[in-house]
Amino acid sequence: MEFGGSIGRAWGEGADTSFGPALKLNLIPLETGLGLGVISSAAWSAGSGQIDAASVIVPVSLQLHERVRANFNAGWLYARSDARQNQAFIGAQIETDIANGWMLMGEVFTHDIGQPGAQFGLRWSPGQGSVDLDILSGWRTDGATPWTVTLGVTIRR
Repeated sequence: MEFGGSIGRAWGEGADTSFGPALKLNLIPLETGLGLGVISSAAWSAGSGQIDAASVIVPVSLQLHERVRANFNAGWLYARSDARQNQAFIGAQIETDIANGWMLMGEVFTHDIGQPGAQFGLRWSPGQGSVDLDILSGWRTDGATPWTVTLGVTIRR
């Protein structure tokens, strides 16, 4: 079981900060060649004090090469602000280790409504330790917004 959390900030019209927990259960470890898990998350809006988003996703991962992994996801998303609050979700991602501590990532995804989206970026794991720093540029990451930038920090214990 992996416990996590997120903090998100949106600027412009409808600016808001959201935060919430994430849980990941690893059912089959990737070291077997095929990884399988379940991820659940929720996000509360600091502005409204309500649940803004929630999800349950089943990730499947394949180790294609010692430096390349493919990840496939399917699940359910709840978005309070969307006209249709409940949506199905699918996505695919390729990760490749490009240098010591550096990973290149690219993913595509879609909901059962709206436009498909994509994002691409880098992950840096200094000293390949317990911290990851991500920067990604995306298109329609929420199914509508033309362009986004995501900055991510992961700290593992």
